[in-house]
Amino acid sequence: MSQAPAAEDMSGDDGRRALLAELHAARFLARASAVLAQVVEYEATLERIAPLAVAHFADWFGVHVRRDDGSIRRLAVKHLDPAMEEVVVEMYRLYPPAEGPPYGAPQVIASGEPIWATDFRTLAPTVARDPRHLRMLEGLGLESFICVPMRSHGKVLGALTFATAESGRRYSQLHLDAAQDLAARRVPRGASGCAPSATATRP
Repeated sequence: MSQAPAAEDMSGDDGRRALLAELHAARFLARASAVLAQVVEYEATLERIAPLAVAHFADWFGVHVRRDDGSIRRLAVKHLDPAMEEVVVEMYRLYPPAEGPPYGAPQVIASGEPIWATDFRTLAPTVARDPRHLRMLEGLGLESFICVPMRSHGKVLGALTFATAESGRRYSQLHLDAAQDLAARRVPRGASGCAPSATATRP
């Protein structure tokens, strides 16, 4: 009897949206997991997941990894529009995560706990360092945001960031579960440690 309300919800617009969200999440998780199973080089694996993320799960996707010295390296940022990617690169140049209070990927890497914001617009003013930074964050048009830690052998290696914008989608618990599931998948061999400091050239 407890299943009846859910069945009735599926007949309306909310139910159809929930089913569509579940389909997209499952499709992304299946394809990304296949990549994890095929590629044995850590960074190549993460970079190959990026286009899958923006095709099925997010409007924005980012990967950050922890260097040996504890600093954070931005490994990848992906959007369907390369011009938008350059906006993020410039924002990181002007506001490096290491020079401000931790938020987003640095916060997740430090705490080992995920972040899930259903409405990023309410979060942006709390993490912006000054009015220019806030304008840049708002200019990305982010709607919803998930950031989850990647672990190997009990150590946090980095974080995966997913965000919606143009699609207008709002992340639900289902999306958070899918993101955490992917981040918890087997890490390719050679990734038991952190990203080497000497080879890290991006902020």
